[in-house]
Amino acid sequence: MSFQSVQWALEFSPVADTYERLILAAMATASDDLGCGTWLGWKKLSTAAMCDRTTLYKRLKAMEERGVIARGDQRLAEYINAATRPVVWDIMIPRSWYSDAQWAEFQRTRTGRGLAPVDPETRPDIAAPEQVGRRKRSDAGKSRENREDVATSNGVANSNGSPEAPEGVANSNGVASSDPETLLIATEDVASSNPNKSFKPIMFNQLEKEDSRLGASASTTPVVRDLNEGRDDVERLCEHLAKRIEEHGSKRPTITKAWRDAARLLLDADGRTEEQVHTAIDWCQDDEFWRANILSLPKLRTRYDQLRLQAQRSGLRVVNGGKPSTDDKVGGLLARAGMDLGALMSGDSTARVIPGGEPRQIAGGDMR
Repeated sequence: MSFQSVQWALEFSPVADTYERLILAAMATASDDLGCGTWLGWKKLSTAAMCDRTTLYKRLKAMEERGVIARGDQRLAEYINAATRPVVWDIMIPRSWYSDAQWAEFQRTRTGRGLAPVDPETRPDIAAPEQVGRRKRSDAGKSRENREDVATSNGVANSNGSPEAPEGVANSNGVASSDPETLLIATEDVASSNPNKSFKPIMFNQLEKEDSRLGASASTTPVVRDLNEGRDDVERLCEHLAKRIEEHGSKRPTITKAWRDAARLLLDADGRTEEQVHTAIDWCQDDEFWRANILSLPKLRTRYDQLRLQAQRSGLRVVNGGKPSTDDKVGGLLARAGMDLGALMSGDSTARVIPGGEPRQIAGGDMR
């Protein structure tokens, strides 16, 4: 790669657009100090310029016609298969861009490599390409109010600057100019270039009636309906949890939209019944551990399955929706300790459950 060739391609080359500059810079990376002997395949060049193959060939042809590049010694690429052999190009860097010392040094380098020296007469200065600018507007510099639209076929414009159309015919803006009281608005199928094209009119009074029928809501953002509105079951669950939390000496929590959403989703999305959720609230608020952790309905919904499984391990009937009685609670605790609730209720305080057998008396009332 030659630094001089790349520098000229990026900073001083007379290119017409960015594509040409990127293509020329990619070609310069494979040339010598005088820009000679560069051959890169179209895939590498198009990738470097970020363009397709057609655009690449168009830019190469344009630069060749302007003398920016020229076909070089094709023998340099003879080792490549003829079916895929690329064209060898010379970048025509002007002789005037080099100093005398640089030109002499680069010529000696080429001669040392067995290449013919470059004739300075073949490297004239290259003219800059003609830049095609944007066409200036015909109404440039005029205020919007004073701009004159293109007249229609009759060549008459109204006081507003819009073309005047015959009575009953829409003008280039799609608006008829016959009677102000029956002014029409043309729909989108009216083209400004064809004032005689048929259109579907809409009366102004129809628009006014439509606006009055819709009222103020027509110009405002539509309000999303609250899904919790009218849900008494949701309100009952929220009130019950708030009441139970307050019973333990805590400040009564505020029932927010998040509470109501969680209660509604427990019933609708999770498939719980109101009785099941009600029982789960009572169970967690009766438990010393869970009453400190379940302080909102969103938290209850998050932990519902965990509460249900723990209640099952305790022998309670929360999963079935039944509210546990005092006997259920005591019986669950005694079952975990291996005691028989029926024997204790009958007055037999020395009875215990023996695995695989019946309750029996223990001498001296000892619990074993």
